Amino acid sequence: TDVSCLKDDVGTLKTDVSCLKDDVGTLKTDVSCLKDDVGTLKTDVSCLKDDVGTLKTDVSGLKDDVNSLTIRVDRLEEISVDTRNRLGKLEMEVSEMIPVLRDTHNHVINLELTLSKKVDTLFDARTIANEKHEEYNSHLENLDSQVFNHDIRISTLEDNMKLVIS
Repeated sequence: TDVSCLKDDVGTLKTDVSCLKDDVGTLKTDVSCLKDDVGTLKTDVSCLKDDVGTLKTDVSGLKDDVNSLTIRVDRLEEISVDTRNRLGKLEMEVSEMIPVLRDTHNHVINLELTLSKKVDTLFDARTIANEKHEEYNSHLENLDSQVFNHDIRISTLEDNMKLVIS
């Protein structure tokens, strides 16, 4: 019975050893696969390191871009505020100038009316002056004619006096 037990134990041990051999073979295969996986992981980690380096460079560039854009936005905001202030001042000046413009416009209209009246008066005065000039010329012609007649009479009287004296 002891031998029989031992035989059973040897059979079990042989089976266990065979299983262990299979397990060792599987472990060797797993270790080989793990070695391949580790190699792949190392390659992936190396690629990831390169990608991280590239990303760091990109992020650094983006930070510079963000800083530049922030500065530009700040300047644009300052310009915008300054422009709004100038616009407000211009709107105030325009508001102040509108009544002045209206007054000036009304003054120009009044001046145009006054000028129109003075032109009419000047035209009337010129018409009257022309009429007076014609009257004066007519009167001068009449006086000239009278002087001529008087000169003739004087000449005649002088001639008569010379005859009487001689």
